Amino acid sequence: MKRGPGARPARTTAASGGGFRPISPAALAAGLADLVLRRLDVPSSGGRVRLVVDGLDTSGAGTLADAVAGELAATGVAVVRLDTRWWWRAASLRLELGHQDVDMLLSGWVDGDALTREALGPLGPGGSGRHLTRLRDPDTDRSVREPYRQAPDRVVTVLSGPFLLLPPIGPDPEESRERGTSERGLRPLEPEESRERGTSERGLRPSDTARPSWELAVHLHCSPQAAARQLPDDRQWWVPAWRRYLQERPQDRADMVVAADHPASPAVRGLA
Repeated sequence: MKRGPGARPARTTAASGGGFRPISPAALAAGLADLVLRRLDVPSSGGRVRLVVDGLDTSGAGTLADAVAGELAATGVAVVRLDTRWWWRAASLRLELGHQDVDMLLSGWVDGDALTREALGPLGPGGSGRHLTRLRDPDTDRSVREPYRQAPDRVVTVLSGPFLLLPPIGPDPEESRERGTSERGLRPLEPEESRERGTSERGLRPSDTARPSWELAVHLHCSPQAAARQLPDDRQWWVPAWRRYLQERPQDRADMVVAADHPASPAVRGLA
């Protein structure tokens, strides 16, 4: 196994030592906004901070992201709000292996290349600021055709969505070709196919070049049992995907971890 050249080291601040403490949703949003503002004032930030809220929407990821964005906007800071649902690939691509393919859900639904190129890249330190907030309507499966927007020099980007903290790790491509199969039991994808699908040769994780980048990450930790309770009937097939995702220990790559089995009564670890 080898780590991609662009991989970030595993974060251990939030996941090592200490316990969770109860916190109200309002205090959690205010505390996270304060953390973002402190990071924004660090000279090396260049006036840009990208915050990721990783978690299921039913666990409150979108709600927390909205609340943090509201707290930041109330201080006069410009905020760009993003959600991965608006960056899904066309249904013909993300559902090509079936409507309930767990591997594709984990690594093939979000167009990471487009998200980085049109939003996270331009909104990062040194970026042009010229960005899109949405790419495709998840309900109609049609391109939104949103006009480009120009962000100011000082701006915070808040992105929410599940499965965002997968580690960019995969086997040696040469090893995959020698075996003649990927870990999914399928033939390894050719490089051209990988770019079109946005998947790695494993077919399991996004490629390193497709992986978005950010300055702060929060993981909403929800047990598979709680996920099964929270998700609607038509998304129960997400539970096996979430269970597999948790096996990758996304909390180790987060600056803060929120216990979200009960979204109305969260607990937090890593928030000073």
